[in-house]
Amino acid sequence: FKEWRGCINSTDNPLNLTFKGYRSRLFIKAIYEKDYSRMYLSISVLIAALAATSIILARRKMSS
Repeated sequence: FKEWRGCINSTDNPLNLTFKGYRSRLFIKAIYEKDYSRMYLSISVLIAALAATSIILARRKMSS
């Protein structure tokens, strides 16, 4: 979740609304954005683990 837009603009979640009086129309839209940081972190850890494994296996092969 990123923010609310429309009659109310806010980044609070959840958002509490209090209605006072009459409004013929209310428009509130929830805006979401994709967060790829976990995916990038997972891929980085996987690449580091593969690199470390490759180095260890190469050293074992050279020493035998």
